[in-house]
Order: sequence, then structure tokens, then C-alpha cells
Amino acid sequence: MKNSDLLIGLNRKRLIFNVTLNASLAIILLIVFFGLADYQDLMSPVIFQATGVVGFIFFAVVGGSHSKYLRKKDGGLILSKEGLEDQSSSISNGLIKWKEISQIRMMKGMSSKLLLVELRKPEQMMQKAKNKAVLRLMKQNMRVYKTPVVIDAKVLDCNFEELETTITDYFKRFAKK
Repeated sequence: MKNSDLLIGLNRKRLIFNVTLNASLAIILLIVFFGLADYQDLMSPVIFQATGVVGFIFFAVVGGSHSKYLRKKDGGLILSKEGLEDQSSSISNGLIKWKEISQIRMMKGMSSKLLLVELRKPEQMMQKAKNKAVLRLMKQNMRVYKTPVVIDAKVLDCNFEELETTITDYFKRFAKK
């Protein structure tokens, strides 16, 4: 990161909360499904326990992915004259140059605040996907939001209005139309 770049860091409190919540859910799910396997009448105890293991693995993976970002000192969103570099989630694809961006929109829902980065050629971004799981998530973002690049503003350490103003300023200043 250069001195002229702006880093909008990750919200560490939210990450710690997410890691703790996922770890707790994983452990509780495992204990409950193994403890109640012999006393329930819904399905075979082995299938009931296997369901608990699958749930445990899911929450452990999600919690682990959040904990990975706790160790990163420069994680978050980096704004520069070249473009914006998203390092806030597992489906981030690195630097997106301003000239590749057609529009930046903000979407505010009941519980979510999203930054939608619309690209001129979204297929190129999807071709750079790290793996099939990331590609699947990007395709889902395309269906739902009409762009593969969706950044959850809640994981960033700034308020939503401040984020919107800052990104809009950078986009107007450096995007060549």
C-alpha cells in the first residue's frame, strides 16, 4: 500500500463477534445433536449425528474464514488512484481498476448495507475467480444484484454514509469515462 492510498479497515469488533458466534454455534450443534441422538424419534441416530457433524463443519469453516481476517493488518478496502482493492471477504478478487467500473451504488436493507460495484465487463472478473465456490458466489451476486462485486459495508470500520461519500469522491476523481 502506498502513502497516497486510503485504507478503510475491517471492523474488528464485528469480526470477533462473528468468530465467537460461529464457534459457539458449531460446538452447541455438535453437543446437542450427539446428546439427543438416542432420545429423538425423527430419524436414525446415525443420520441425526451426521447432521450435527455437517452443521459443525459449516459453522467451523465460516468462523475460520472470519478469523483469517482478524490476523490481517491491512485487510479491508483500499482506495487509490488506480482503483479499489477489496480485501474484506473470501470472494474478494483484488484490485478493480476505475476504468473497469461503470457505476458504484449503495444498497441499504433492513439489516444489510452493501456496496455494489458494477463493472463494464463482469465476465472478466468472474474468470479471475479463485475457485469454483467463489465463482458460484459471484454468479449468485450477478443474479441478485446484477454485479459480481458486492461488498458488505458492515465489515468495514466506518459508517455507511462516510463510505458512500469517500468512494463516490474517488470514483469521480479517478474514473476515466
